[in-house]
Amino acid sequence: MPDGATPPFAWTLQPADAIFDPPVEITYPNMYALPAGSIAYFRSFGHATNRFEIVVTGHVTNYGFSIISDPGAGIVKAGWGCNCPQYAIIGQCRKDSELCEGVEFVKVEFDTAKVNVRNLNSGAITKSVAVIADSSQTIDVADFLTEDSDIDRIKWLKNDDPKHPPSSVINYGLVKDLGEIKWFTIKAASICTSDFDELIVVIVPKKTKDKFDAWYSNELGDKSWLNELPDVYRSLGENNEDPEPEACTNWGVCPLSIFDTVCGVGNYFHPGAAFEMRSVESPGGHGHQATYASNGNLLRTGIKAGSADKGFATLSNAFQEHVRHDVNSYIWAAQLDGNNVEGNAILSNFTRPLMYEGAYFQKYLEVRPAFTSADPTLLEPDKCPGEL
Repeated sequence: MPDGATPPFAWTLQPADAIFDPPVEITYPNMYALPAGSIAYFRSFGHATNRFEIVVTGHVTNYGFSIISDPGAGIVKAGWGCNCPQYAIIGQCRKDSELCEGVEFVKVEFDTAKVNVRNLNSGAITKSVAVIADSSQTIDVADFLTEDSDIDRIKWLKNDDPKHPPSSVINYGLVKDLGEIKWFTIKAASICTSDFDELIVVIVPKKTKDKFDAWYSNELGDKSWLNELPDVYRSLGENNEDPEPEACTNWGVCPLSIFDTVCGVGNYFHPGAAFEMRSVESPGGHGHQATYASNGNLLRTGIKAGSADKGFATLSNAFQEHVRHDVNSYIWAAQLDGNNVEGNAILSNFTRPLMYEGAYFQKYLEVRPAFTSADPTLLEPDKCPGEL
């Protein structure tokens, strides 16, 4: 037992590391005579870490005879286990006062080499990470801390719930549907000082990664359709109006409007974009999107910029081709980059703002670029292609 603890009762489930689905519920004798309703914690030996770790939250029953696991909680991996007293929040069978004597600073930091740091929009929590779901249905968020974080003086809060702080090992359950995610906020907080760090953990089904990887590989093999798309205007016209003269017919109306050729960007898909234009449909059924800043200048890089659409974006039934070829994969890329987003009911927006543009978004833009060549021709307002 850790730190010389000698619980009066322990158990073992074998073979070691066997996975239980659903989790095994626990009923444990209240040998500490804890008051009814008290919070309690169960620990199990982790063979990977070679230490006893808190893995399940629990509470004392109304009559005080037993300690039981909380609803939905339980043992998910076999091994030796026991109960620790109610003060053992941090994974140690000893009181906080013994750990905090003379301590003025506790290092608590999620490692930026292991997690994403917000580079889009603003928000209180700046770090996130995507985890591909597996059969264990568990994740140890302590793995994302820096090596010099003082893990013995850290308590864990999930979704800022102080009543049932879990250990660093989180049981996230099943996540199996394509495009579905589970996410939660983890706060690693010092038990001695006010030091803490927070991390958004996004659980992504393996099916989503497999589907995106297959889509990306297929799209790399054929980018010839990009040659059908028109050149983009360097900026909008005066007062952010349509820059294309009436003599040209390369750029059409916005998908959500039958009147406007320059539309406001009212969604989370392109953070930083204020306006967009959409091309007319190409002979092969493709389209092009250009986005502009509030000053009317073309946005050229990253997901704030527009992108080529293999499926033409329109309000007709053909919109489903746009979803199939372009939108679904954009949502998958966002999730795999650690964004806690899903598509709304009609897949016209994310459910919340994006946090991070990373490797998967870069792969998306490689096959859905803002420009159709490395050295694009940018049109001047009020000029048609070929005009000086």
